[in-house]
Amino acid sequence: MKRVLLLNPPADKIVLRDKYCSSSSKADYFWPPIDLLAQSGILHNKYNLRVLDAVAQRLSFEKAFDIACGFSPDVVIFLTGSATWKDDMDFMQRVKDKTSARIIAIGGNLLTTGTEIMRMHHCIDAILLDFTSSQIISFIEGESITDLKDMVVRSGDDIVSSGLPFKTDHMDTFEYPVPRHELFPLKKYVF
Repeated sequence: MKRVLLLNPPADKIVLRDKYCSSSSKADYFWPPIDLLAQSGILHNKYNLRVLDAVAQRLSFEKAFDIACGFSPDVVIFLTGSATWKDDMDFMQRVKDKTSARIIAIGGNLLTTGTEIMRMHHCIDAILLDFTSSQIISFIEGESITDLKDMVVRSGDDIVSSGLPFKTDHMDTFEYPVPRHELFPLKKYVF
């Protein structure tokens, strides 16, 4: 069974990265990232799934790196945003170099500049444009990338962008399985 890590990467401050937005917490509050919660429900029954919220757990970059790599993931799905993307990309490059995992990014800045960011950062294998989409399973299973919607995918030297520009007109309603809250460090979140 493939090992999938849902990752909120470490940061040098409290950052909120979810719902296609990122910002610094002005106080000591943060909550479970809805993007990873949604994906936990979608992926739970198909993969050996682990969650690492390095921000909530206030892990250093090195400790988060050790834990992420110690899981030996086949796939890492991580959050990024304009507030932290440079540090996130450096961190993910290190994870890729150590584990050879397929790296999938989710983040608001990727909705408009994802293709350019993928060209600059070769550690990213795909971008999930709609965090409620189950298309990620098709990508993880190696199905044809031409059939994928809601994703931008690296194919050799090419970047296949079936989902850009990202449109929300098809998102009037959506559904996904119950999130696996028990995988998250719930006692670490402050509302």
